[in-house]
Amino acid sequence: MADYLYADDGKIHTRYTELSRCTAGQIDRVIDERLGTRESFKSDNMEFGTDRHDMWENEGKRTGRIPECFGLDWPISHVEQEFVSEILPDVVLHSRPDAVCADISTIVDYKTLIADSFAMGELLAVQRYSKSKQLPIYAYQAGLHDIRIKRIAYLVEIWNRQQTEILGYKIITKEFKMKDIGAALPWVRERVAMLVSAIEGRSL
Repeated sequence: MADYLYADDGKIHTRYTELSRCTAGQIDRVIDERLGTRESFKSDNMEFGTDRHDMWENEGKRTGRIPECFGLDWPISHVEQEFVSEILPDVVLHSRPDAVCADISTIVDYKTLIADSFAMGELLAVQRYSKSKQLPIYAYQAGLHDIRIKRIAYLVEIWNRQQTEILGYKIITKEFKMKDIGAALPWVRERVAMLVSAIEGRSL
């Protein structure tokens, strides 16, 4: 999984993971991390998830299909490809979906989840991802690059607490309609507005 590099063009560059933290409770930390005065949060679970993503990325590039472990025979057109769009004046959004399956109008995000049992993992996965804005935002941006998305899919690998055993897999799919774009944009504008305001406030 490559590092994120932004152009030094005087514009504000951001991505979903940062916008998701642009809340009243977290915005100060976001700005501190941007200024380099505070390190980004890391955990063992995050490192573990990154390792699994790297494996899935490599398999997708090698086979041109969704990793075999998920049990889906979906062709992949884009693996970890960066999409860049100026969504508002001088605000540039970067997205890097885990996989885009353009031939079947589907966008995919791989997830690892830790649970005490598979049943609990399934429940947590549905609660956590069925209403997530991550893939709707990615789907919207893919559309700006002429890739029509009609379905979003979170592919979840569930592990035990000790991270020694895979308990199973949960596939969460949802139809993506044009009206869903209208629901995503207000959220993006709200988070971008908070980010811009905080950046300008620190520069005064």
